[in-house]
Amino acid sequence: MSTAMSPTRGAIDVRSVRRGFTLVELMIVVAIVSVLAVIALVGYNKYTRSAASGEARAMLLSIRGAEDNYKSEVLTYLSCGGDPAAPGGYYPRPLGSLNGKKAAWDFPTHADYNCWRQLNVRSAGPVRYSFTVKGSGPGAMTANAPPGGGVWPYTGSVTSPDPWFVAVAAGDYDGDGIYSILYAGSGQSEVTVVDDTE
Repeated sequence: MSTAMSPTRGAIDVRSVRRGFTLVELMIVVAIVSVLAVIALVGYNKYTRSAASGEARAMLLSIRGAEDNYKSEVLTYLSCGGDPAAPGGYYPRPLGSLNGKKAAWDFPTHADYNCWRQLNVRSAGPVRYSFTVKGSGPGAMTANAPPGGGVWPYTGSVTSPDPWFVAVAAGDYDGDGIYSILYAGSGQSEVTVVDDTE
């Protein structure tokens, strides 16, 4: 008979014990993942809003080119929609109906449809922003600021010896009534962003 010692029934073999995560450790991991998810979501929303404003920048540059072409033929700029402060003067939708969804650019029943066709501004597809442009011959630069327009250079206190125009893009990405405003004008080399994230 062998006299080797066998383990006692009540003894615990340290090698066979498996330790799991405690509740506190699991809660810490969940909290860290939640914070990272919130940071990622905020960043993603900001990125998508900035990407949406890229559409407005492209359209404003298109409007600038169309206005310059129009001026080369007629010697003045064309107004489509009129004063930027008039919420109903935006195309293809008035400011009150902006909701972040895209709308078709060609909107034949809109009062300014023929004006935009005359200006020859086209969009490659539906647009999320609405636009207005005020043009004038030489004289006082008077175009009231759009809602939320911030610092606005076209106040009437400046007189231009040449014809001038200002084109405004307004969007309401999240439908909260706070507008994202971008504008371009004659004498400006770039699109000015008042707020592109609301």
